[in-house]
Amino acid sequence: MMNKKELFQKFSLENEAVIPFSLHFNWWNEVVQNNWDVAVVSNDNQVFAVWPYFIRKKGIWNLITQPHFTPYSGIYIRYPEGQKVDTKIAFEKKLIEELITQLPDFSEWKQNFHLEFKNSLPLIWNGFEDQKRFTYILPLTESIESIFLNFRDNIKKQIRKAEKFLIINEAEDSKKLKQAFESSFEAQNLNSPIDDSMIFQRIYEYIKKHQLGKVWNVMDQEGNLHAAMCLVWDQHQAYYLIGGAMKEFKNSGAMSLLMWHAIQNAKTKQKSKFNFEGSSIEAIEKYLRGFGGELTPFTCIYKSNSSSLQLAKKIKKHSI
Repeated sequence: MMNKKELFQKFSLENEAVIPFSLHFNWWNEVVQNNWDVAVVSNDNQVFAVWPYFIRKKGIWNLITQPHFTPYSGIYIRYPEGQKVDTKIAFEKKLIEELITQLPDFSEWKQNFHLEFKNSLPLIWNGFEDQKRFTYILPLTESIESIFLNFRDNIKKQIRKAEKFLIINEAEDSKKLKQAFESSFEAQNLNSPIDDSMIFQRIYEYIKKHQLGKVWNVMDQEGNLHAAMCLVWDQHQAYYLIGGAMKEFKNSGAMSLLMWHAIQNAKTKQKSKFNFEGSSIEAIEKYLRGFGGELTPFTCIYKSNSSSLQLAKKIKKHSI
């Protein structure tokens, strides 16, 4: 009899053409690696639904949250063909309720669900909140010339300026990506939120092994690193996963040049959409909006089971 992770692997292989990259078993097994598990609904090794989750220990509390650089997770359901609308909703309710019974004890649950997930009612009925978050999705159905024309004027100027003196190279490892990412936080007098130093290399090795992405560095003619980016894709979408600019070159236009290069790459690979992985930080949201993407909501599921954790959060907030 197969265990849950083996069933998840089987489900991923059978649905590889439709599931988002960050809901694939290989991503969790090779990139997330540790501190994760999965709830599965199956019958005779036929899998109907999966729900992978990541467990982060914080003091006495068990937090279910997003793994680093895993933009979406949550529930993925395989539907029988020909279901009527009411039958489909009832089917979702039954599967989600069964998945919930398999969840571990937790202090807090906060998880971004993939964009295809629409029915959060069974979760709400079981004490979860649906806290909407937003990303920008750029359709790639128009010509590349039309896509560029829809960019904000200052971004087009940055790209044209940067093209004259910067060079984009495909990365041979993840070192410059990590360097640029961390430097972008230093520029804001912030520490990098990433506490797993090897995650950059694991992602690099994953996308290279499975041919599901690229890492690019932008250099000037003197060999100075200006910015770096990681693009990941699945069967339908490309995703801006990681990026950063060196603080001393943050105004060189390198990030805009990289974003434009990534969009062209996604278009060439016949992806239908480019996902900018929107941010709740106002300045970043304004920048990403300038590339002409459509504001797109997605579900963020939240639940707190710990009054002591909520109290600790309030104390920390008022002490800042």
